[in-house]
Amino acid sequence: MTTYTDLDQWIDTHFDEQVRFLQALIQVPTDTPPGNNAPHAERTAELLAAMGLTAEKHPVPQAEVQAAGLQSITNLIVRRAYGPGGKTIALNAHGDVVPPGEGWTHDPYGGEIQDGKIFGRASAVSKSDFATFTFALRALEAVCQPTKGQLELLFTYDEEFGGELGPGWLLKNQLTQPDLLIAAGFSYEVVTAHNGCLQLEVTVHGQMAHAAIPESGVDALQAAVKILNRLYAQNTLYQAIRSSVPGINHPYLNVGLIQGGTNTNVVPGKVSFKLDRRMIPEENAAEVETTLRELIQQTAATLPGITVDVKRILLAHSMQALPGNQPLVQAIQSHGKTIFGQDIPAMGTPLYTDVRLFAQQGIPGVVYGAGPRTVLESHAKRADERLDLQDLRRTHSVHPVDQHLPSGKVAALGLQHVLVMYAGAIAVPLIVGRALQLSPQDVAYLISADLFCCGLVTLIQSLGATQWFGIKLPVMMGVTFASVAPMVAMANTTPGQLGAQLIFGAIIGAGVISILIAPMVSRMLRFFPPVVTGTIIVVIGISLMRIGINWIFGNPFGPTAPAIVNPDHAQWLADVTQAATAPGSTLPPVPKDLALLPKVPNPKYADLSGVGISALVLVSIMLIARFGKGFMANISVLLGMVIGGVVATAMGLMNFSKVEKAAWFDLVLPFHFGLPQFDPVLILTMALVMVVVMIESTGMFLALGEMTDRQVDQPALARGLRTDGLGTLIGGIFNTFPYTSFSQNVGLVAVTGVKSRFVCVAGGLILMALGLLPKMAALVESLPTVVLGGAGLVMFGMVAATGIRILAGVDFKTNRFNAMIVAISIGIGMVPLIAPNFKQWMPHSIHPLIESGILLASLCAVSLNLFFNGAPSDTTAAVKAAAQSDAH
Repeated sequence: MTTYTDLDQWIDTHFDEQVRFLQALIQVPTDTPPGNNAPHAERTAELLAAMGLTAEKHPVPQAEVQAAGLQSITNLIVRRAYGPGGKTIALNAHGDVVPPGEGWTHDPYGGEIQDGKIFGRASAVSKSDFATFTFALRALEAVCQPTKGQLELLFTYDEEFGGELGPGWLLKNQLTQPDLLIAAGFSYEVVTAHNGCLQLEVTVHGQMAHAAIPESGVDALQAAVKILNRLYAQNTLYQAIRSSVPGINHPYLNVGLIQGGTNTNVVPGKVSFKLDRRMIPEENAAEVETTLRELIQQTAATLPGITVDVKRILLAHSMQALPGNQPLVQAIQSHGKTIFGQDIPAMGTPLYTDVRLFAQQGIPGVVYGAGPRTVLESHAKRADERLDLQDLRRTHSVHPVDQHLPSGKVAALGLQHVLVMYAGAIAVPLIVGRALQLSPQDVAYLISADLFCCGLVTLIQSLGATQWFGIKLPVMMGVTFASVAPMVAMANTTPGQLGAQLIFGAIIGAGVISILIAPMVSRMLRFFPPVVTGTIIVVIGISLMRIGINWIFGNPFGPTAPAIVNPDHAQWLADVTQAATAPGSTLPPVPKDLALLPKVPNPKYADLSGVGISALVLVSIMLIARFGKGFMANISVLLGMVIGGVVATAMGLMNFSKVEKAAWFDLVLPFHFGLPQFDPVLILTMALVMVVVMIESTGMFLALGEMTDRQVDQPALARGLRTDGLGTLIGGIFNTFPYTSFSQNVGLVAVTGVKSRFVCVAGGLILMALGLLPKMAALVESLPTVVLGGAGLVMFGMVAATGIRILAGVDFKTNRFNAMIVAISIGIGMVPLIAPNFKQWMPHSIHPLIESGILLASLCAVSLNLFFNGAPSDTTAAVKAAAQSDAH
């Protein structure tokens, strides 16, 4: 096991203890003001001692505390020296907090847990960091047993009043001098810079007078209003002063407290107000204060009888990133991205923190810790402050999706994923290659290219490639069955190498379009409720069943057609044709395109031995699925094909000559069949298929996010769908087909409980290796179609069954329109299947667009649903339906 995995297990084992520790911290109030914080420090030291951690107590002299308007402060330091060498790293969190105020529905000092959240004042800011820092230290010592460097926990109590008596006091008295600092913050960003804060108290003096004779006095309130107007006007000017630090915009001024006057019938003689001026890191604090003082005095000078006093309450300098903080920033960003599945930006915050006090001493530091994404989300300084316990856990853990398992286990689990998807992966190149009437060698090449690209796209999806591609979840990518019918229609229209060029051109074009529209597809979910998705998948399954059935019995046309022309009749026609064309013949010429009707049964069609093998494959699959356990049941289709292949070999129906001739190793190269041909109608056809595919992928990604406890947000979903498009683009370049996430592998994640994406990375590498072994592809190509037919009935039938399962959840009882949508859409989808010549009088240019029953059914179902039901904004049902899709 890796160290990270061991750390995770330690944290998980002690997590309940960590939560109890946080509850105990919340239950001792630290309201500031009044600022009686010493009791909390005593309780914290007591709890630490129970864990074997000694906390140094450093009480701040009472005179200094009272001068700051507080009651008591005791700062704590836990020092852990591990050996010579290395750096001293300090973890600083503050225990003081503003009073709870009104509006609470939970006891602010109860530490109550409800719906996976812990409630209480300072639960998020910042007693939670007392807990995370403490248990991170304990886990480090228990698992890693460090031998050099030093770690310090600094638990201080003056952040709300500026920090001068907290970390500032420890630094001034040289009680701490770390090399690097991490201070309490939130988990989804690393704060390396922050605003400064200047607080001034302005007292405006006038002359009191009776309200009946106001001219005998000087109104301090009216003067204060004019001063305030001048001050607030600065905010307009401040908006033009922009900070270069991400996360920080511009300076701002706020007046938060105004006091003055004596009574309603008295002209106010004195008014005071307190202002808060936030300073961006680029500003000079001394210059800002001088400018404000001058502005106030200049305004007062224009008001006869008015004088002002200006007193500084607080000056918290801004913080800029120090170069030495890069090791911390990079380490947190790298590991945080692994945990949360998203980039952890280094940025600034408009708040001010205690970290500035360390930065002023030349100590590089960052703000990072437990907590939600934002202060607003945590309800910090508001009623019902809370912390999601998963955020507490994840602050110092490795997410299961990102765990590196032992190499042997990863390889075995990766092979399991490959075997589960293998039958589905090789089916499409077999179907399309034979529809194109390609040579066996070219069909084998299609299989190799498909396996290679399956692996390559799986790596991109699971590992991630740049910020644009890869959802970074355990996803196996394979060719979608939804694209088979349109490609077969294209192949029937234009077989051979030219047909391949047209198909791959359409795939490349659809891939580019898919990449561009990926961010928009999730917003289209509302157009694909279960009644639409289920109908489309039913039509996909029914359309594919024709292929599986033809594999068993034979194709309607060609060498395996049900009937052939009577040889005697064919000979007679040949003789007549020859006689009619002989010199001096008086016979009329044979009409052009005259052909004889096949009437003699073809011995190659529905051969009983072949039908028997198909039946054996089908029965084997059913028996293995029924009585097999776990992994064996999951690969029942593949095992059935192996059994069928063995029996076919024993009967002499399988020829291995192509396997013998195939090379052991060969590269998969782009454009094997020549440069692609780009037909706009064909590209549009395939692009429509990809929209349906991406809708299905959306559901599967969201379902997988729930299975693995990793949030799939909008950027992550866009990366995953964009990879569907990139995989399709790669497929077109490397002579293969459109790609999507394989749903049976998503189901395998749920069955095995293994969530690590590196298992699928191993599966991707295995697929790429198989794609470079032509003998494997030749072996698959050599399988008699009757073997594939028995498996095809299961594979394609399960697609239709999935659509039926989705439709089972549709409301047909109270919504009579849903039945009409399904009925008409399936009927329209069957037209190309039952009457393939229906288009003979229609413009040839639109034939590729209407030859696919899947596309016709999709367009019909979406249109009818819009007509009858509209497009509600609630997409929950659509996501659930898409997540059930097995249509690849």
